[in-house]
Amino acid sequence: MSGFTCKICGQSSTLLYENLFDDRYGYPGKFSVYRCSTCGFGQTDPLLTPAALGKLYTDYYPRKNITVDEVRRSVTWRPGTLARWKRWLQGVNNTCHYHVTPNSKVLDIGCGNGASLLDIQAQGAEAVGTEEDRNVEPIAKALHLQIHFGDVSTSTYADQSFDFITMSQLLEHIPDPAAFLKRVSQKLKPTGQIIMSFPNIDGWNRRHSGRRWINWHIPYHINFFTPKSIRLLADQSGLKLMSLQTITPNVWVQLQSLANRHTAIEGQPSAFWSPDQGSEKSSMAKRLSSILALAMSYLCVPITRWRDWRHQGDSWLVVLSK
Repeated sequence: MSGFTCKICGQSSTLLYENLFDDRYGYPGKFSVYRCSTCGFGQTDPLLTPAALGKLYTDYYPRKNITVDEVRRSVTWRPGTLARWKRWLQGVNNTCHYHVTPNSKVLDIGCGNGASLLDIQAQGAEAVGTEEDRNVEPIAKALHLQIHFGDVSTSTYADQSFDFITMSQLLEHIPDPAAFLKRVSQKLKPTGQIIMSFPNIDGWNRRHSGRRWINWHIPYHINFFTPKSIRLLADQSGLKLMSLQTITPNVWVQLQSLANRHTAIEGQPSAFWSPDQGSEKSSMAKRLSSILALAMSYLCVPITRWRDWRHQGDSWLVVLSK
């Protein structure tokens, strides 16, 4: 099939995969991924309506039962050289807010359960956020976090007021990424930076795992970027590309190894991704497999970082400026 238009460069896209589905949380329906023959950008079809997207994240995404104590415990930022080396070893430097500086003002878009805002505060910066999932509202209230629930364009955050705008694993969810970045950049100071991360469609894991690549994450992910499409997107948004690299978290290597051996069923929550699914026996087997896969992910660190250096890692980390 052909004739599907790329939303980044406007050129023709061809079918890469069809009949993909939500292999994590059981949202019904089948989807296709088309890939541009010019810039390599991938996009999911069909797109969900705004109403369906709201239902997708509120009813299916696993944030309903998270507690305030769990959010507090998930704060991961630690200062010092040893902590920096640990982040490099674990491959978690694709987390955008780890790259902000003290005494700065940070807007974290798509801040999830709010742990990222606590991380930013631990770094000595001022933190506010936006989030679409209203399951997080009680947590934000309990932790006294400033979170706007809705799109950044409907927030009361002043234009040109932020030193950093961070978006970890967010842009792959946005229907119109160019228009979104234009809106976001209005909130950035003239000397500020936008730091983004999102999956790499040209990464080794995608090419090796095919349909089982964990970062298809259909239908939550709708955009899949390449260096050429990222540069085009920056130009369209009136922004400058400052840096571009790939970083693969060890836990992603672990999850991909496990996912390659798991068979999902359309319309059903996966026992692999949902801890409350499956028997006690299967849970024990899952824990053992997870431990072995985690150990293997650390043994593979030299190979993983080499792939990152060659832009074959699983996650892009991108820095833009005005």
